[in-house]
Amino acid sequence: MIDYFKDYERVKSYFEDKLSKQIFDYKINDLVRDIKDELVDYLYTINKTSRIVTFDEYYIRRGEKDIIIYGAGVCGERDYHVLKHAGYQVTAFIDDDMELQGQERCGIPVISIPELLDQKKEAIVIISNEHYKDIFYNQLISFGFPQENIFKVNTKLRTEFGTIYYDLPQLSEKIDNEGEVFIDAGAFDGESSLGFIKWCEENGAKTEKIYLFEPLHDGIKICERKLEGYNVEFFESGLGKTTTKLYFEKRGSNLMGSKVSKTGDVVIKIDSIDNILKGQKATFIKMDIEGSEADAIIGAAETIKKYKPKLAISMYHKRRDILELPELVKSLNPEYKLYLRHYSNMKWDFVMYAI
Repeated sequence: MIDYFKDYERVKSYFEDKLSKQIFDYKINDLVRDIKDELVDYLYTINKTSRIVTFDEYYIRRGEKDIIIYGAGVCGERDYHVLKHAGYQVTAFIDDDMELQGQERCGIPVISIPELLDQKKEAIVIISNEHYKDIFYNQLISFGFPQENIFKVNTKLRTEFGTIYYDLPQLSEKIDNEGEVFIDAGAFDGESSLGFIKWCEENGAKTEKIYLFEPLHDGIKICERKLEGYNVEFFESGLGKTTTKLYFEKRGSNLMGSKVSKTGDVVIKIDSIDNILKGQKATFIKMDIEGSEADAIIGAAETIKKYKPKLAISMYHKRRDILELPELVKSLNPEYKLYLRHYSNMKWDFVMYAI
């Protein structure tokens, strides 16, 4: 049983810098006291720039058009500030409330749908209100607003800060001059491995080899195409403590969020890093494996003890990870220095580094 209050000070002491400790405090407040949004507000304060990847791509395709937010309430104001931080200029809100129409929110006008059609039919309208997004969307379509100019978000606009897994300055201070050996645990679509190759190039390091793990066949095929020509060994496997087989739950067509689950209908192979390497070195291990991080770290115990590879471990899948994973890593190699970073305004993209 996790005792957040008992273990809090000890685990916090493992982190090396003020930023890590502050992020740790915000995360604990969220988990224990259910204090939401403090961390997100803090991230917008300490990061001068951000990006909204899915909207960035859409906006480029649609061309430079006015941006309008549907809904002038709390969700709309939140989206306004997210867009503003990412460098976008919002020109108006739309709202069905006649008392709001003609007023201003965040210094910009609130308009009606007829005004939108009269003045700004070529604008991009963003809808991200979780409860009413389908209603708003259908209203716009029924009025004849172009479907291709509507950007509908599942929950809220996702902001990204920095470069996940590779932007901690301390990483580049521990370059292996003989060649970097990367383990991509939970490769998904191969982008993390491509990011590692870029990181090596930027730091004048040699990419000696990549071991890439992805349990789903479709994912492996995507990675093979993206990483053709590089020295990559592909493993259609998950990672854990030992070699075994487990049930796996496949989530959707894009594979994101798929994980080991007793209710899964796919059987996958599980291996361990120590078994794969058989005493050979690894210099950098990245893990984002949907809650199996602790088992995979245990399965890499000998590698971690012998080589002290740089670690970038996702910490958001299980509530207890924030206390258990730092303890586990320090128990395997007490020489590690630990850091925390958070890379989005969502609960995920939370990473522990061990250097």
